[in-house]
Amino acid sequence: MSRTRHIETANPDITLTTRDAVRLARVLEEWRPKRADAARTLRDEIRRARIVPPRYINGEIVTMHSLVRCRDGAGKTFDVLMVYPGESVDGVENVSILSPLGIALLGLSEGQTREYKSEDGSRAAVTVLEVSFQPEANLLEGVLRDFRADPPMFNRRAMSRSASAV
Repeated sequence: MSRTRHIETANPDITLTTRDAVRLARVLEEWRPKRADAARTLRDEIRRARIVPPRYINGEIVTMHSLVRCRDGAGKTFDVLMVYPGESVDGVENVSILSPLGIALLGLSEGQTREYKSEDGSRAAVTVLEVSFQPEANLLEGVLRDFRADPPMFNRRAMSRSASAV
């Protein structure tokens, strides 16, 4: 008997940050009357997600404002930026969290594949190849880089000022 790796595509495990969950709850309140189906689908995703503080999110997980390299079911590779409704960034394909693709990508990890119903109602699939930029991971890297360059507790200039003030 051969063992094959089964890739779950319907509802793989997802993880969200507490910050994204709170902001997305606000999006649901605003958009429920205008986009009821999308809001209901997003609400269901938030409910089933594992929610963690931003500092504990893995850098390979799609969060809001992440830049993501994806592959569709036909094998086409493309990059998207996860945005809230009404947001737009020049130079990159923006994917609203209220779009079927945005909802499908939210909370996925690199390597995960998800099937979803596209805008035209047909079945589609998307695989996360790489999270090129994730705000939470980049913020932490920046803080650590700054700390290593000039640790606040051991900042010699601050210590010498404190000593001279005594």
